[in-house]
Amino acid sequence: MAKKLLLIFILALALGAYLILRPLLFEKKVEPKITDRLPDEEFIGRVNLLSFARESQKITEKNKVATKDFLSYDFLLSQSKNYGIDLSDSTFVFGNNKGEFGLVFNVKDSSKILSGINRLKLVYPIKDSLIEKKKIYVLKKERLYFYYDKNYAFLYKGNKISQKFDRIVHAKSGSITPKWKEFLSDKLFKEDPFVVILQVKNYPISD
Repeated sequence: MAKKLLLIFILALALGAYLILRPLLFEKKVEPKITDRLPDEEFIGRVNLLSFARESQKITEKNKVATKDFLSYDFLLSQSKNYGIDLSDSTFVFGNNKGEFGLVFNVKDSSKILSGINRLKLVYPIKDSLIEKKKIYVLKKERLYFYYDKNYAFLYKGNKISQKFDRIVHAKSGSITPKWKEFLSDKLFKEDPFVVILQVKNYPISD
């Protein structure tokens, strides 16, 4: 009788442990959104590069901007398709008054990005490096860093690459900062292709 009671107790204990641990054991890992990865800085903002290029095309042509062909809607669209970058959605920007800044943008096909990097290596002294065993691409003199994953990429210029890298790469689902959450929930300039806010201001600057 005692053996039966012990067996029932063990089975009940095992069942209870299974029911408690089951959600943890079989829980699907939710990938963070690109907005969960964004770090805070003195200024933050978003830009839709394709929309901005389309709206500013007449201005660049009228003022005979030397690089207008590289800023055109058609050129940016073709390059984004060739190298797997998604410029149809928002690109997020952050930076400070020391000239340090970063861009975080969506990636459609990460398998195409390396070919673009290899083309740039023919012109610029881009070196491969590692941060936390992850490959990044560096222009050392310019303090310019580039990293990409399957769903996103970021470009950073400045001295805080380790800090920004840790925030962006190791973000968890739902970890969007209050500053970014407030900024992105503001509907006042929702349709504008370029919006930036400064920490010292209480209003956005749009173009």
